Amino acid sequence: MAKLGEAYVDQETGARGYQLTKDSVFLQPYYAGRSEAAKLQRKLGSELAGDPLSRRLLAQTEQAAAAWLARAAVPEIQQLTPPSRRAVLQQALIEKHLFDSLRARLGDLGTRVHQLAAVEVAAINSAQAVANWLTMTAGLVALVIALVAALMLRNSLARPLTRLVAQVQRVAEGDLGHSVDVRGPEELSTVAKAVETMRVRILAQTARAMDMQRQLDLAEESERIAAGLHDVVIRRLSGTGLILQSTAGRHPGAAPALSDAVEEIDKAIRELRTVIFGLKSRRGGGGLRGRVLSLVSEYEPRLGFTPHLQFDGISRAGVTAMAADELIGALREILSGIARDSLASEAEIKIGITDGVLRLQVTDDREVPPAQSAGDTSAPDSMSGRADAPDSMSGRAELLGGSCTVGRRHGGGTSIDWAVPANGSGGKV
Repeated sequence: MAKLGEAYVDQETGARGYQLTKDSVFLQPYYAGRSEAAKLQRKLGSELAGDPLSRRLLAQTEQAAAAWLARAAVPEIQQLTPPSRRAVLQQALIEKHLFDSLRARLGDLGTRVHQLAAVEVAAINSAQAVANWLTMTAGLVALVIALVAALMLRNSLARPLTRLVAQVQRVAEGDLGHSVDVRGPEELSTVAKAVETMRVRILAQTARAMDMQRQLDLAEESERIAAGLHDVVIRRLSGTGLILQSTAGRHPGAAPALSDAVEEIDKAIRELRTVIFGLKSRRGGGGLRGRVLSLVSEYEPRLGFTPHLQFDGISRAGVTAMAADELIGALREILSGIARDSLASEAEIKIGITDGVLRLQVTDDREVPPAQSAGDTSAPDSMSGRADAPDSMSGRAELLGGSCTVGRRHGGGTSIDWAVPANGSGGKV
């Protein structure tokens, strides 16, 4: 709008200057102003195409400009002879009136353009306010997300870490029977598995050390008892036998009775020597807990991982020797089956006594299709006929009136439940 006004002023100045001086130099700004005005009018018409009022005001401005040119500017330039003083004054008045009308039309158009600009500025300010509100809202949302992420991080990392620290501290204080939970994030799980492996190894080594100490104590006691029996009892019995044989030689009538007594003494000496030999050759076999730990430690290199062990009531209740031997045999078969399966990566062994029942429960992460046992339609997950539960393992349980069940573990994997009466035939261990 400002440039359009300047173009019209250039035309008016050029036309007036040429009229007064007849110098063609003044025609340069005139023609340049006409060209610039035409170009600016086309540009304004394009930019104001969406506003009917502005287009109408622009058309009125163009009409006023055309009237000024046709009735004032062009006649002044085309006039060849100098007009009279009176004619110049009349022409000046006409030109002023027409150019003032053009200025008024330009003013109306400028006012309308300023109104449109104000509307656009208001829209920009409104959009800026909306943008500011959206920015604040996004900031609040980001803050909420950060808080939620912090809580989730606390639940997924801080709590498992706190639990792991408490369990490790409990183990460090000497409670080696308390297992370490290996669940959680990968980093914490790695640390927990290392601690659990160390705990199991310490238990196994402690059990072996205690077993060796018991064997040593038993051997020393056996040697002492055997030495006492050999040095004192057998010698005295042998001496008594010699005395009776001498008496039988001096008293032939009492020889039959004395011979029977000497024979009984010889029999007692032989039995004592058998007992002494057994005492000297006896080696302590260790309790059930120690035997289980030793067996697990033996299979650990073949398994490639350390099974989790849990004992319940073993130290407080007696288990017969036969039940313990059959349990060790069954556990050996189970560990052999897990070791043969290269896909197994973890296992849990629970041994306990409940209501007089010695129970062995082993779970691992092997994925093996179930095979329904013959004649059993009520337990589709039963796998008593699989290689993991061979006749020997089931037979061990049935020998003592127990049972053996192999099935799927909840959540995937294999579960073996082997149970026998704890007070089966045999001596206590």
